[in-house]
Amino acid sequence: MDFKIIDNFLSDFDYQLALSIVEDDNTTWRCGEVVFEELLKCPIQFNRQFSHFIYVEDKSTMYYLVLSPILKILNIKDEDIIRAKINNNLATENIIEHGFHIDTEIKSKTIIYYFNTNNGYTLFENGNKVESISNRLIIFDSSMHHTGTTCTNKSNRYVLNINYTE
Repeated sequence: MDFKIIDNFLSDFDYQLALSIVEDDNTTWRCGEVVFEELLKCPIQFNRQFSHFIYVEDKSTMYYLVLSPILKILNIKDEDIIRAKINNNLATENIIEHGFHIDTEIKSKTIIYYFNTNNGYTLFENGNKVESISNRLIIFDSSMHHTGTTCTNKSNRYVLNINYTE
């Protein structure tokens, strides 16, 4: 296996707190592309998602209550983070795979943390698939091509994406 899966990653308290913040009506989301157009596997109108970027320099509530507990457990330092963002994919009638990509050209690791259970997934170019299960975390080399999806059985699919150097 080219990735590591850790189920029930956060304590129930930390998980419930993080989920409540992500789902809060006051959380701000920015709409943008999922992948560059040349990598797109789906019709262009589905290449949209909402994201909330968590910047280490701006230690907001999202940093302290969502990102920080994960970094602490994995012993990742702030200065090692390349990028951290939460993606919010709205439900679609059929599951849509956006397109295989890598998050960064920098030699690094990628973490995906799933906030809610739904029928969406992360698919790797080699055919491996990781289901979206709440409080599940996966770690893999950032050079692995992967794609996320929408879901059909929940209103939103929430995932935290972290890229960091070792």
